[in-house]
Amino acid sequence: MGAKTMDNSGRALTLSVVEQGNNVELELIADSQTNQQVDYKLKLTGSSTARHSGSTNVSAGERHVLSRLKTSFGETWCATVDVTEADGEQYTLTAGTCAQG
Repeated sequence: MGAKTMDNSGRALTLSVVEQGNNVELELIADSQTNQQVDYKLKLTGSSTARHSGSTNVSAGERHVLSRLKTSFGETWCATVDVTEADGEQYTLTAGTCAQG
């Protein structure tokens, strides 16, 4: 399978997913339309669990990778990112089997 980017138009953060064989690599990408501070908590579960959280200032129109996680998996994997933007908007990005529920 190739790279996929979850379409979250207007949101400060998006997920890019590359799944190859029994491995998955996620990139959490900042691509905000405004200058703002963004808080996030990323969790990737497959054969093991990886977590990354942070708070960062993102600049309008400057697309860059905030975090990159990779794991192997058996039959399933799940990624969730809890995001809070500067204006108080909260949302969760999901990918993998948890996104199919």
